[in-house]
Amino acid sequence: MPKLFNKIRKKLVSEKPSLSRTRNYFKYAIGEIILVVIGILIALQINSANTNRQNNIKKIEIFTSMRHELQSIHKNLLAENKRLDGTKNKCKSLLEMIYYQKNATFKDSIHKNFWEIFAIPGNNIAFQSYQNILNTNKLELIKDHIIISQLGDINTAILAKKKALGWQDSQWNTINQPFLNKNVEMLEFRYFDSTTDIIMPQNNLLTTDVQNLFKSQEFRNIIYNRLAAAGDISINNNHLIKIINKTIISLDNKLK
Repeated sequence: MPKLFNKIRKKLVSEKPSLSRTRNYFKYAIGEIILVVIGILIALQINSANTNRQNNIKKIEIFTSMRHELQSIHKNLLAENKRLDGTKNKCKSLLEMIYYQKNATFKDSIHKNFWEIFAIPGNNIAFQSYQNILNTNKLELIKDHIIISQLGDINTAILAKKKALGWQDSQWNTINQPFLNKNVEMLEFRYFDSTTDIIMPQNNLLTTDVQNLFKSQEFRNIIYNRLAAAGDISINNNHLIKIINKTIISLDNKLK
């Protein structure tokens, strides 16, 4: 095509000046402009196709990374819920034992399970792949309003869980730990740790007054707050699991 236009241009230049020549030259110029425009449009289309192809590759990588991370979070939440169930059951059993005066039957059990009641029942979650696309402004690559909405819901639920854990930590630092330090002989409750394990002598006289501890309203409220905290985190986890399941299905549909 360029050779043809070049041949026409040379022919027009060699002709004697005339109205007919001027008209033909204008036609040639218009044709050359059209050719240039067509070339630009083709180049833009090719560039757009390459950009779309690269974006699709990046989108698949993002979806795959998110799916793997969400599956890992889902697994951890299920394991965490199992621990939470144990904490809730022990808190309920202890409160029932206190209120129904079953002290004798539960004394050995409380020594074994005391630290499970006060163990941290939940962990913070970091949805790193989602944070990465937010930090790098790649959210527009997803181009799926349902998935974007689900990711936002997951992030909101994670923040809600973080808030619940923060309340629990605050309770521990300001109420629980000061009370236990004052009223409980820590070593008596079989807290085994390779770095702090100390063998208690059989004739140890430094024992916690369990009966007096159970009479303390503050202690009963502490146990109830542990039960409430575990329940709140469990509810949050179940909400997260539900959203994650839906999001994984949406991601699977896009990766097919």
